[in-house]
Amino acid sequence: MWEIISNEGKLDLKLNGADIITTTLWDNKWKQLIASSKFRNMPGFGTVSAGHIGLQDHGEEVWSQPRSIMTKVII
Repeated sequence: MWEIISNEGKLDLKLNGADIITTTLWDNKWKQLIASSKFRNMPGFGTVSAGHIGLQDHGEEVWSQPRSIMTKVII
């Protein structure tokens, strides 16, 4: 099971409870990653702090059942 946790600019990506990626959103390293990305000219890429969840494919079909994506507000 994938978990994506974003809390006060810290982003954690976990797979079956194991840490895969931990990064800080919107810091200088984040801005450098965006600037070197092939999506750098896409308006809003990597800078939006709220909105929709997007699924990206790499040549294969992408799908998710609505009940499999849950959000939780962390206060």
